[in-house]
Order: sequence, then C-alpha cells, then structure tokens
Amino acid sequence: MQPHDIFGELCQKVRFSLDESGNETDRCSPFLADFVARVRSSGLEVTSATVPKLAKVVDRTREALQLEVEPEVFVVNNPEANAFAPAFANDRRPIVVLNSGLVRLLTSNELVFAIAHELGHLGMRHGRRLLEAEPRSEFEALQTRSLLRYAEISADRIALVASRSVFVAAQVMVKLASGLPSESLGLDVDAFVRQVDSDPEETSREWELQVSHPALPFRLWALLRFSHSAEYASAARQVPEGPSIADIDNEIAERFATLGDGRLSELESHAYQMALVWAGMAMVVDDDVIEQHEREALERLVGVEHADKAVTFAEAEGQHAVLQKLEEAVDRVNASSLATRRRLEEAVKTFAIALDLDAERTAAGRVVAAALKLLP
Repeated sequence: MQPHDIFGELCQKVRFSLDESGNETDRCSPFLADFVARVRSSGLEVTSATVPKLAKVVDRTREALQLEVEPEVFVVNNPEANAFAPAFANDRRPIVVLNSGLVRLLTSNELVFAIAHELGHLGMRHGRRLLEAEPRSEFEALQTRSLLRYAEISADRIALVASRSVFVAAQVMVKLASGLPSESLGLDVDAFVRQVDSDPEETSREWELQVSHPALPFRLWALLRFSHSAEYASAARQVPEGPSIADIDNEIAERFATLGDGRLSELESHAYQMALVWAGMAMVVDDDVIEQHEREALERLVGVEHADKAVTFAEAEGQHAVLQKLEEAVDRVNASSLATRRRLEEAVKTFAIALDLDAERTAAGRVVAAALKLLP
C-alpha cells in the first residue's frame, strides 16, 4: 500500500458531495516549488527538538487520521492566524505551514483541528484550484469561489475526525473570526452550537458569492450535521449509527441553495440552457438546411420560444454565426460544475441521435467536445 492511502480513502469517504475532486497529479508548479523552498529556508521545522509541544500535536493529528507518512511542518514568523498545506514533497510527505500567530492563538486541541483541516485540503487536492489560470469572467470567478466554499466543508470534516469534538471546532472558528485568545472569550460553546443546529440563518445573501469561506454559523451547522452521520461515527472509530452522509449532504446542499449559492445555481442553469439552445441549433443547420422535423425536435428540446429565436438568428446570420454563439455559450458552461458539463454532453448526444446524427461528426459536437473536454 502506498503511503497515505488510508488517509486518501478517508478523504474520499467524507468528501462533501458538491466538492469536486481535484487533479490527482502531485506535480508542483515552479511557483509552488519556489514557495516551498523559501519556507524550508526561512521557517522553523517542527521537531521534538525544536518545538516539542507542537511536535506532539502533529503526532496526535497524524495518528488520528491514520496518516502513514509524517507531515513536514514549519512555523513561519507571521502574526496572522492562518495555516496552509501547499503541496506534497518529492517523497510524498505532506507539507504544512503554520503562521506563528495561529500557534499563539490556539490551544493544543485546537491546533489538532487546524492542522487536520489543512491536511484535508491537501488530501483532497483542493490547492490545485488555486494554481489554475485567472478566471476569464466574473461568472467563472463566482464558480471558483463556490468550489472553495464546498472545499471548506470537506476539510472541516477531516478536522473533526482528528479532533473528535464539535466544541473544539467552534472554538477554533470563533477565535479565527475574532482574533481573541481563550482568556478573552466568554463563549458558551454548547449554547452557540445548539443555536446554530436549531435555527440557522436561511435568508438569501448574494454577498456570500464573493467570499471563499461559508459564513461561520452555516459552517458550524454543516459540521454538526456531519457529526451525526454514520460515516463520521465509522471514521471516528465508533459504532456506525445515524443518517447517511448522502442524506446529510443533500440537506447541506439545499441550505447552500437558500444562500448566495442559490443565485449562482440560477446563473449556471441559464448558461446550460443557452448552450443547449445553440448546440441544438448548430446540429439542425449542420447540413445548412432546416427541416420541419428538425425544428420540431429543437422545440421539444429547448421550448418554442428559444427555438423560434434561434431559428430566426440562424436564417439571418448563417451556420458560422450559430457556431460562434455555441462556442461562447459552451465556454460559460465550462466554468460550471462537472455535473452540469456532463449533463450538456449527454443532452448533445441524445439530441444528435434524435436527428439521426453522430454527435462527434458534427460541428456542434466538436465544439462541445473541445470546450468541455468530455466527449472522446
């Protein structure tokens, strides 16, 4: 068994359903490799000789997560309470960087949660999203931030498996939000968690589309729901009782939809609809002739109103203009979720069959394949 396979299986077992799996390659970008080299040269490596108390925390985290490879942990001089796990080293050791501000702020139990959270990001390949090219549109930027919010839900679950305490999780989140140490807080964690569990805020807030982390009450509520699942009980080596993680994920996804992500879903649905309109229209005009049965099939696919507008445009502007519309529409879908991209792929194939065409041999099929990189 390869190092960290058990941990990798844990990551996949508890991953939030809307959190798409990242690229499986461990190849570092030149930028990331340079960053890791600078951390190694300027940070303090955590060992039993340099920072013995923190080294014990790392050992506890590793044991709780059944991580077979010892993480390479560094503390850097930075007052901001933050941490990150940028990469696997060449020998596949996870690399974790802790700011000194975080180490000062959190207790040992809280540091277990924080370190495990970062290892969860690394194990699920979340960091790869941060290395991708700059978003080409505001919609694509919104989609990226949405994926980052889903990633936080997944990483919190790994952290909970390590810490085994929702109350420790609450303390960490409140401390990071406020910057206040334990002695300055009078937080009744039990009461706060009960409040979040029973009455989470459900009003739509589009400002949440602009942030990469879910709101604190929502994040705690989602973690508490996960703690009730059979999968969490199994991962925490308890009797696997409770609702399935699939049911809980559906509940969390529905709550996301009532917040800012609901507006994002509307935008994604519109992008899919427009791509379907122009993919269908491009197939109808593939032979430069619009037959009556083809028009009727298009109406069944996208509705009479959309079909009429597309046909009018095609008759006035021609096939080339339709393909341009398709390229623009599919490009927007390409910034959407994997599920939406696959849904478009299947719809294109199905419509091609209805027109007695081979999707891969049509101009529309080639455009979709090239943009989505899903068709053979």
